[in-house]
Parts: sequence; structure tokens; C-alpha cells
Amino acid sequence: MSRCLRVSAVLLFFWGLLLGPASAQSPIPQRLVIENFDAPQRHAPGSDAPYGAFSDPDSLGSCFVFFEGARDKAFGGAGNALLLQWDVSKPGAFGGYWQELRGLNLMDYNYLSFFVRGLSGHETLKVGLRGKANAQYESKIFLHDALKTGITTDWQKILIPLGLFSAVENWGEVSVFSLNFENAFGSGKGQILVDDIGFER
Repeated sequence: MSRCLRVSAVLLFFWGLLLGPASAQSPIPQRLVIENFDAPQRHAPGSDAPYGAFSDPDSLGSCFVFFEGARDKAFGGAGNALLLQWDVSKPGAFGGYWQELRGLNLMDYNYLSFFVRGLSGHETLKVGLRGKANAQYESKIFLHDALKTGITTDWQKILIPLGLFSAVENWGEVSVFSLNFENAFGSGKGQILVDDIGFER
């Protein structure tokens, strides 16, 4: 091997060492889908479910989770969508849906996104994000702050800047996404469909 070729081979070797780890890293996806409900996991009571419904301990309110598939129920007309049905019509009642994020690192993302469709339209709810699992507060904002037209009976995409969730102190560790219904802000009773929960850059 000539001296010139040996020098070139050495340079290529060190160049490969420098670029190797970076080039081996997976590119950060433009959209990170957390749950699309196409293969909903059904869990026994007391198991470590990744999502579920909650309601107030005094049983004043209720929220139920169902899965609706295919036809016109899921976004895009195929697969499954989440159907939330709630009743918080009594004073002091509340209920909702939670989605475990397990300390998800969202440092590279700017928006929370999902698709929503009301069965009647004009449903009222708040969207929440909790930082660390032991965080004292969960940030919640009204959905209509991000969707000025309000929920309709058509599928609409929700895009919420993460900066609106001011109580989240560390975006490198986010534990829970939630949808919240309360008598206190007029959620009453109703049903919505939700699909493709995720985060976008």
C-alpha cells in the first residue's frame, strides 16, 4: 500500500470513530405516538394498566372507558378509538381518563397532540400533564383554549404547546396525561372519542 493510501485509510478510520456514534443514533421522530388504541390492552382490576378511568371517591361522578373500532368510529375509519363516557352532573363530582407516560423524556418536543370527536358537540373538559410521578401539582388547561371552535361531531386535531402546562418543571420526566371532567366547570354528562395521543416537535 502506498504512503498516500495508508494516510487516507488512517484518516477514514478516525473519521469513522468520530461520526460512528452520532450516525448510529436513531433520528428523533417528528411525532411520537403514545397510544392509538388499535391493540387496546385489557387489564384485570388491580393490574399495572397503562391507562384507565377515574372518578371521585364519594361516587358522585363517573367515567368509563370503552373501545370503538372500525366503521366511522376510529380516526381514519379503521382500527380503534377510545370512547370516554362520563357523568359529573352532581355538585362536587369529577371523573376522567389517565394515560401512564412512565417518566417520558419530552425535551425534544413542543406540542401535545391527539384527535377528538364529540358525540353531541360542545363537550367541556380539561387536559392535564403531570411531571414527576410524585409531583404535587398537575397542570390542566381547558381544551377550548387550544381548540377555539370547541369540540364538534367531526374529528379534529388538538395541538397544545407544552409551555401551557406551567406546573411541569422537568420535561425530561413526564409521568401522566389526563382528560378531566368536573361539575365545577360544567362538564355535565357526555361522551367523546379520542385517538392517536402523542407529542410533536
